[in-house]
Amino acid sequence: MSTDFIDSRIDACHELIEQGDYEKVPAVLKLIGEIRIHDEKVKEEINRFEKEHDERLEKNIIEIEHGNENALVKQHKTSKEHYLYAISYLRFYDNLRKEYELF
Repeated sequence: MSTDFIDSRIDACHELIEQGDYEKVPAVLKLIGEIRIHDEKVKEEINRFEKEHDERLEKNIIEIEHGNENALVKQHKTSKEHYLYAISYLRFYDNLRKEYELF
């Protein structure tokens, strides 16, 4: 396989975001990190990024759930958090792909 494999996954994630299916994006991109990345330096960078972003999402979702807003507002805020989370993953993996010429 070539860089086309990773590029196609990144493009698919972009489409998922456009379709509003934010929650699938990190899962698709995490598989790239688990299966296709073998360089320990890159893996460490991925692990740091994922840990930081996963913890931040969890913290933000918990804050939303414990907030005083009605269910519709909470749903909107949660959706926005997942959108921002998906975008950050897409940008990270897109930049990672370019920086390290992953294939």
